Parts: sequence; structure tokens; C-alpha cells
Amino acid sequence: MVIAGCGTAGAAAALTAAKAGLKVCVIERKDRADIGVKTCGDAIHVDHLEFAKKLGVQFGEKELLNKITGMYLIAPNKKDMIYVEDEGYCVNRRLFGQKLVSEVEKEAKLLKVSAMGPIIDGGKVTGIITDRGRLDATVTIDATGVAGVLRKQIPFQTDFPKEMQVNDFAKAYRGIVQIEGEFDTPQAIKIEFNNEVAPGGYIWYFPKAKNVLNIGIGLKGNSSAQENYNKFVASQFGIIKVLDASAWALPIRRPLDGFVANGFMIIGDTASQVNPLDGAGIGYSMRGGAMAAEAAIEAGEQPTRERLWKYNHRFQTEIGIKHAQSAIFVEALASLSNADLNFVFGKKLISTDDIKRSYTGSMKLSTAQKLKKVMAGAGRPEVLSKLYKVVSLANEAKEHYKRYPETPADLPMWSALSKRIFERSAQAFPAFGT
Repeated sequence: MVIAGCGTAGAAAALTAAKAGLKVCVIERKDRADIGVKTCGDAIHVDHLEFAKKLGVQFGEKELLNKITGMYLIAPNKKDMIYVEDEGYCVNRRLFGQKLVSEVEKEAKLLKVSAMGPIIDGGKVTGIITDRGRLDATVTIDATGVAGVLRKQIPFQTDFPKEMQVNDFAKAYRGIVQIEGEFDTPQAIKIEFNNEVAPGGYIWYFPKAKNVLNIGIGLKGNSSAQENYNKFVASQFGIIKVLDASAWALPIRRPLDGFVANGFMIIGDTASQVNPLDGAGIGYSMRGGAMAAEAAIEAGEQPTRERLWKYNHRFQTEIGIKHAQSAIFVEALASLSNADLNFVFGKKLISTDDIKRSYTGSMKLSTAQKLKKVMAGAGRPEVLSKLYKVVSLANEAKEHYKRYPETPADLPMWSALSKRIFERSAQAFPAFGT
């Protein structure tokens, strides 16, 4: 196996495959000391850390900076909010990546070279052309992030798009800053919705220490993430020192229909394996990488599209089902004005349980909940109508992803139905201001 990219997805794939006895080579364009340096929110759920232990990776105090015990979702008025108890950590992103690569080096070959393109032979991928020569392999994995260096150059038809569209990404900007005094919720992250400042996205405040924050903004549309960050986000704090600041593109869209081709798989950001609701990708990329490697192990010397298909099926029915529902929920939130959002939060039309269900892929309203929300939402029936619509569409998506085809032959019909679900979502929830 040859893997392009030693981020979280590539590392998880390498560890899984190598420990099963495969000969694995990982290529990475970054210097060894820079692996793990990545602009992101720097947070991970505790469940993903438990999964990392199964890969043989035990993170410690150097990587896990600050334990998080909950999350506040905040309305544009900054007064109304929802608190969700949960557990995770804000991490030192570089050391987190360094820990992973140190484990990879124990099991696999790591080369500092750049992927230039795939090697194609007889309608299948058989390795990678690098800036220092060719690497032939039985199975090839693209883990090059949003660049999708290999994905873009596959010459034959694939189940995944080779080129992503502009609207498949959110623009993001974040700073790691030291502030005056202490953050008011040092053990809880804050996510603030504001469709005038962060349309189609949100603002975040993640405490890495009592007075060190990862604060940032992600948005869609024509607004500048950096300008809105400087004007509306960073200005809220007395910033003593900017430790780091940068912009990036985040893949925020519904799940891709598939991730495999003959001799080839895509994982992590290359495969848009990010939760559209909160932008979480570290844990999901590790899981996607491991699933891909397990499918390759089972496929053996014949990694055809059909024999690698179990990766598609497993990811979609375990994780894609949640991300599909989250994508619909995000579209619904993006369609609301700030006044609507304030109303939703103030009247508690979205509850803590609703948020938890959206993360687990089980959005549902009981009869009693419906009655309660009808009474609370009497002042804005159009907002309540959208709430019912999002639950209905999310449940439809859930049932649809449960039926993800077990063989490639049934994918065209499944994909057509999937497209129609998300087209109806886009029609029901046009972005605010459009």
C-alpha cells in the first residue's frame, strides 16, 4: 500500500494496514518536524481518542491541552444559548500529528516526497508518480487533504467527484491568541451562530488554556472570513499576543456518494469526511482511514472497486448517515435570519436533546415535543414549519443512508434518490439573504 499524506487519515490507514501485515509506504511533502501543523479548530471528541487507542496510539498531556466538558450554542444576540454536556479535548495540533507519525514510523516506511499523480495501468491505479520517481503498489490511497492531488487526476469514471465545487467549501480564518484575564468558560467551547457575520457557518471559541483561545470563523458566500474575524470576532477580546493566525478552506458538504475506484481510495479531507454541523474532522478522518485500510486488507491482491466497496458501505452507514443529517440541519440554520435565530434560541425551539440527536443521526420529535414547540413557536409559524421540515428531511436521509447499496450495481439509483433529497433540502432552506 502507498499512501499520499501523513495527516490523521493517512496515519490511521498506515497503522491499520501495517499492523495487519501489509507492506506500507507513506509519502509526505512536509518536513518531518512540520507534520501535524495544520490550521483547524484543534478540538477532538473523547470517543475519537478511544478509537485512537485501538490503533495503538495513546495521547498524553503534551498533546491533550485542555479537557472540555461541554459546549454552548449561542444565538446572535449573545444572550440565548443551549448547553450540551459532552467530553473532549483541545489539542496541541502539531504534537498530536507528531505523535501519530512517530507511531507510523514504527510500522511503515515514511518518505519525504511529493505526490505528482497516479500511475494508471489497464483502468486501475497502480501507484504514485512522485517528484523523486515512481512508487508501485497494489492499492493506493489519496490522503492529500482538500488539494486531492491524486483524486483530481484519475482518468476513468469514478463514484466521487474529481473536482469539488466552490460551495463544497467554507472559508475559515482562525487565530490562536493569548487574552487578558481568563476565558469565562475555560472547560467549555462556544459556538455562535450569526448569519450576518458568518453566513452558512458559525463563530467558535475553543479554550486551549484559561487565557489561550483558538477563536475563528467559518462562512460561505462572498464575505471575507478574515475581515469578519478582525471586525466582529477578535475585537471582543483584549488580545495580548497572537500566537498564530491563518486562513484555510474546509470541506463542508453532504457526504460524497463513494470513495473507491479500481486500486484506489480517498480518505479524510480528500473525501470530505468532515461533519458539516461543527466542522469536526480529526476523529472522522482517523476512522475513515482505518475503514479504508481494513477494506484493502480484505481485498488482498485484487483491490477492485467491487472488492473495496465495503469501505463505502461501512463509512456511509456508520458515519455518512450522521453527516447527511447534519448537512440538512446546517442548511436549515443558514436559511434563518438573525431575528429568526434569536427567536429559535429564545423560545427553545431547539433543545439540548435535539442537538444530541443531530450528532447521533437520530433527529426525531415526539407528539408531546411537537405540541410544546407549536405553542412556543406561535409567533413565527414559518420558522416552526422549517423546523418540522428539517426533521422530516433528516429522517428521510437517515433511512436512505441505512440502505446504502452493498454492491456498485445499485449505486446509480441510490445516488439519484440521494440527489433528490438534498435538492429538496436546498429548495426548502434557501440561504438567508439570497
